[in-house]
Amino acid sequence: MQIAFWSRVGGQGGTTSAAAAHGAMLALAHPVKVLLAQVQGETLERCFFSRRDAQPGPGSYGGYVEGGMEALLRLARNNRLGTGDFADYTVPLLKQGKLDLLQGHGSLDAQGLALLPQVLETAGRCYDLVVLDFPNGRGHPGGELLERADLLVFCLNQNIHVLEGHVKEVLLEKRPAPKDHLCHINFYRKELKASEGNLRRQLLEKELLRLPYDPGFQDACNQGGLLEFLIRHVDRPSGEKGHPFLESLKRNTTLLMDRMERGGGRWIQD
Repeated sequence: MQIAFWSRVGGQGGTTSAAAAHGAMLALAHPVKVLLAQVQGETLERCFFSRRDAQPGPGSYGGYVEGGMEALLRLARNNRLGTGDFADYTVPLLKQGKLDLLQGHGSLDAQGLALLPQVLETAGRCYDLVVLDFPNGRGHPGGELLERADLLVFCLNQNIHVLEGHVKEVLLEKRPAPKDHLCHINFYRKELKASEGNLRRQLLEKELLRLPYDPGFQDACNQGGLLEFLIRHVDRPSGEKGHPFLESLKRNTTLLMDRMERGGGRWIQD
């Protein structure tokens, strides 16, 4: 099954870090195999690899130069794509296939966009969850992929203009109109007037995902150490510094699992 993270406003919703954090925690805290993927670009992999780990060239983070999405699209173009190819062209982040990273592609031409659904559908046969970081904003030529997702996570913050735009375009005009959705509030601050209760009422949502601002998390994403940060702190005792962030992230992934199970029946692979 596929979860797509997306923001209608570029640079406001923290889409890439949200996709990376939730995808990694789903693999760490739940019995699922997860593929993290990005439609285009290399920002997702930068959460897991620093520049000192990279080699020159496109798709270079983590030492892989000509793999990732580009290689899988090439196989699909030649009618050679199969489920066994993902082990060769993804980066394993956790053992036993619990968490793999599909490195992005700088840009996709029309043929690549046409083949992308095939790549994602094939990935869905290899993994329990495909967590997709989708390009922000309107007008991306692959925008119809958002409506194909089993669950679309709208990435927002507490900026009143961002929230009003979401209500107008997504709630009233229903653009996009996925099978199911959740709203995620990034950099959440409970002391603001846009509290969780007020946000639920404004967004007409019974359930919300939210992550408070945490400098350790932000530094980890910026320095390519997100997975190490989560592993190091995932079982921290209540009351320690950073605990609210980790507790919120674990709560979010439980909510995501519940929503997927409600919508998809038996979907976890044996």
